[in-house]
Amino acid sequence: MRLPIRKKQKLNKQDNGPVYLTIDGIKKLKKKIATLEKQMPILRAEVARTQAMGDLSENAAYQEAKSKLRRAESALLYAKEKLKNVIEIKTGTNDGIIKIGARITIKANEKELSFLITGPEEADPANGKISYLSPLGAALIGGKTGDFIKVNNIQYKIIRVE
Repeated sequence: MRLPIRKKQKLNKQDNGPVYLTIDGIKKLKKKIATLEKQMPILRAEVARTQAMGDLSENAAYQEAKSKLRRAESALLYAKEKLKNVIEIKTGTNDGIIKIGARITIKANEKELSFLITGPEEADPANGKISYLSPLGAALIGGKTGDFIKVNNIQYKIIRVE
């Protein structure tokens, strides 16, 4: 008989490839880890407190506290694993070729758009950050000022690469 794979085991089997983050993204990740580490003693104390209430099989408060602790442990483990695999994105480019970390300006349908090419963890198109894995980001990688690219039947001209 085979035992089910637990979340922690699944996490260890995930693809632990590189995680591209800007300095701000790294700071946010470290802050998240610090917050979770601060919460752990509080959550453990809550589990102990509710455990002392008696019968665990019908103790909803205990079950809820235990569930919160497991979620926090899982989130902490995931964040620490991610931090191990971080590759810092250096913003700006010296050679004029678009790569991760480049700030670019493109033009489509008489409208100019500016983006920072980031990793998928920080992608936020509404705030000018697109992933290098997105269709537009992938098409832009390797391009330079003056190049044309076509994504979803829309032609874009690369105006500026910084």
